[in-house]
Amino acid sequence: MPDDPTTPDSGRKKDLLTASIALVVISLGVYGMWKQINASDPLVERPVPSTQSTGPKIFKNGEHPPQMAKLRPQIEHRDGYIGSESCAECHKDNHESWFHSYHRTMTQVVTSDRVMGDFNNVEVSLGPKPERYKLTIDRGLCWIEMGQQDRLQFGQPGERQKFPIVMSTGSHHQQAYWFPLGAGRTLGLAPIVYLKEARRWIPRTSTFLGPHTDVFGVEPSRWNTTCIHCHSTHGEHGGELLEDRSFVFNSRTAEFGISCEACHGPAEQHVAVHRDGHEVDDPIVNPADLPHDLSAQTCGGCHSLNEPHKKRVMHIPGQPLAKTRKVSQRDEESAEFLRQEYLKRGEEDVEAAVEAEFNGYFWADGMVRIAGREYNGLLETACHTKGEMSCISCHKLHKSKSDPRSWKEWADDQMKHGYETNDKSCTQCHESKQFANIKHTHHAAGSSGSLCLNCHMPHSSYGLLKAIRSHTITSPNLKESVEYGRPNACNLCHLDKTLEWSGKKLAEWYGHKMLPLTEDQKKISAAASLALEGDAAQRALIAWAMGWEQAKEVSSTDWMAPYLAVMMNDSYDAVRYIAQRSMGRLGLDVSGYDFIALPKDRTNQVEQVVKQWTSARRSPNLPGTVLVDQQTGVVESEVKRLLARRNNRRIVLTE
Repeated sequence: MPDDPTTPDSGRKKDLLTASIALVVISLGVYGMWKQINASDPLVERPVPSTQSTGPKIFKNGEHPPQMAKLRPQIEHRDGYIGSESCAECHKDNHESWFHSYHRTMTQVVTSDRVMGDFNNVEVSLGPKPERYKLTIDRGLCWIEMGQQDRLQFGQPGERQKFPIVMSTGSHHQQAYWFPLGAGRTLGLAPIVYLKEARRWIPRTSTFLGPHTDVFGVEPSRWNTTCIHCHSTHGEHGGELLEDRSFVFNSRTAEFGISCEACHGPAEQHVAVHRDGHEVDDPIVNPADLPHDLSAQTCGGCHSLNEPHKKRVMHIPGQPLAKTRKVSQRDEESAEFLRQEYLKRGEEDVEAAVEAEFNGYFWADGMVRIAGREYNGLLETACHTKGEMSCISCHKLHKSKSDPRSWKEWADDQMKHGYETNDKSCTQCHESKQFANIKHTHHAAGSSGSLCLNCHMPHSSYGLLKAIRSHTITSPNLKESVEYGRPNACNLCHLDKTLEWSGKKLAEWYGHKMLPLTEDQKKISAAASLALEGDAAQRALIAWAMGWEQAKEVSSTDWMAPYLAVMMNDSYDAVRYIAQRSMGRLGLDVSGYDFIALPKDRTNQVEQVVKQWTSARRSPNLPGTVLVDQQTGVVESEVKRLLARRNNRRIVLTE
């Protein structure tokens, strides 16, 4: 099971390969090299003086001076891959829609006109013993100055160094930045990322659901070894083993970002056939023309947890995914693979390590729980395994001319127009008269409860600081919550209701058998309970649900603020951020709260928010299940009792 390019605390982060890279970086004298660059600035080619010259050259549109370009992964057309520009000549509309997608900008070569983050002479200070970062622009090139502490795994302790930002990853929700380490084309990762929604810089570690840390590393070679395979097209890490048993990377890719050929395959012969009339077979792949399983595997090469059979073999669209890699599941085969990996590393408790890694990917019953792994969910769905559902049953990778949405609206999830409703999604196959009516849904027509997606694809997966829909299509049941800890669809919408309430409704409507429940599960809101005593992943999902408009409509919001306040003081950065966002969606002013502030400062900030709630007028009809009295406020004894039972197991969701 491979590491993901955005994992904050993966097991492989500390393996011998990464340690070797760090040694190479230091041995090559990166600090001295960059100090010389900063002093003489040879990276920037100044124009030859002439009467026509208006000043030094400004770099834009991802153009780099040759010296800098040699220090980052290179674009190299090979193996029949020739780049997306070759498609534009004949496929103008499709090329335009791809250009407006987030696939295109998944990885970009950076100049100041291409970054989301603010580099305009900005200083960022993080941690109790502050790490300081200075972000600047010089002639269109972005720079980061850092390294006053000895935590960055290179350079001289106490010295500050300046590095050019050469590449970025991400553009939809956040953006991470890469700089060259000087060892071939090996990259380091800036410890801070720009969060689009909040319009601010935050620690990279805070963007993922894992325990808080004040150690901000640069993860040498992360892009070269991992991100390159799914965040670029036809990438090859180019690792070279040196005499001292360490590695240097000379990575290459056919194109940065996820381009046309990532889904349609190499286009060289296709262009030759149609432009030059060459009499060769046209190998181009259109996923829409493939059988549903092969079509889904085109996406599954990246949108899954998988392990390549051979490290350098890439998945080619149109070919069976099993030819190049195994999709990982929570099964014995994957467990044995992990055991061998941990044994190689000398892990003391191998079984505990395997279980922890599984928990970072899957719920206890094997359902995938993280974003970007939708193909794993599809493989557990009868609509795919017994029917002909594929990714493009609901998603449209090229916006059609008849689609009235803006580019931004379409690009958000690349859903087919109208497929958020029953009329165009599930009823493609399921008879509308039988399923899209009140006799089946038991919810009024047009209500959020009548939407197939809310019951059969609930927001029980996590990624990118929010909950996302599960891509394993199931029916609501009590077992998923009672035995596996996964919030069920009923209680993710009806946040004020108990598990017993949901169980009785499912029994009444669909003949489910009631499961044995504790007294708390009978009397206390399932959401309130998870917010207080759940583990960090459960708390994150509930914090998100309290800001979800459809849940707020049916679950009176007057009682939620105290629970969100508790989560705004959570020990996990991601939980705090999600709780802050939902608190703001309740109409409370959270502008004075900083989710990465020091604990004592956060406590004071949260108190100010709670005062707003305390002084507000609350509904006189709050149910006892939410432990909030209309007159006195929170039932403190019950809240403290549940908090004392909090599941504090360590959680790292490996996005």
